[in-house]
Amino acid sequence: MRFLPTAIKNIFKKPFTYKYPYKPIILPQGFRGDFSWDRNKCIFCEVCERVCPAEAINVEKEKKNYEWDSGKCIFCAQCEENCPTKAIHFIEKMTQVDTERKIRKYQ
Repeated sequence: MRFLPTAIKNIFKKPFTYKYPYKPIILPQGFRGDFSWDRNKCIFCEVCERVCPAEAINVEKEKKNYEWDSGKCIFCAQCEENCPTKAIHFIEKMTQVDTERKIRKYQ
């Protein structure tokens, strides 16, 4: 019965959760959301692949292929910080939850 006063008090409080996706969430500045890669800026130097601690990026320089695995990515932004041409960005957009692992292939 010790929880009864707390339960009664919480009935009259506003809910703590957001009604996402029906109401937009206010994201903090510097939020690392969805991955964005610009093919026109990329020189396929493979720096992003080398600095990625989760091994989520695979670059094939000869074929000009670029793969990003969202299931492995830990959103540390090492690839963004080390890219010499600034071809990689994490945009301030909430990503959708998926039930399957997706590997984005860029060509």
